[in-house]
Amino acid sequence: MQMDNIVEIKERINQLSIEISNIYREVLELKQSINFVETDLFNPKDIDNLINDVNELFNGFMFSRKPLNVNIRGILIYLILSNCDINLKDLAVPFYKKDHTTIIHNRDKIKNFINIGDKLTINNLSIIEPIFNKYLNK
Repeated sequence: MQMDNIVEIKERINQLSIEISNIYREVLELKQSINFVETDLFNPKDIDNLINDVNELFNGFMFSRKPLNVNIRGILIYLILSNCDINLKDLAVPFYKKDHTTIIHNRDKIKNFINIGDKLTINNLSIIEPIFNKYLNK
């Protein structure tokens, strides 16, 4: 009888261990999805200057709907949101967007492209990031 109880307890401990692991993994995923910015590394007042610098390299990217230019705008939005606690509606203004949902869509799209190793995004990011880094508060 006592052996049966020990076996049942061991099985239950194993089940609980698996459940705890799953909960821990869910918590980690949730923390990553929040994308919380602890400090402002980027000053929102520099957005116009950043856009102008990138525009010198990719002339006319702000108004074109070509995939390359849409990607460039998305990368800028992604970098700014990753390094600055800025209101999404405020960020929409310099990018000539009507509301914050487009900003969210751009950020998430670029994050996904980076995760899957999209060549265009990785290439553009390697060009834009050094320009962006000039504006980081260190």
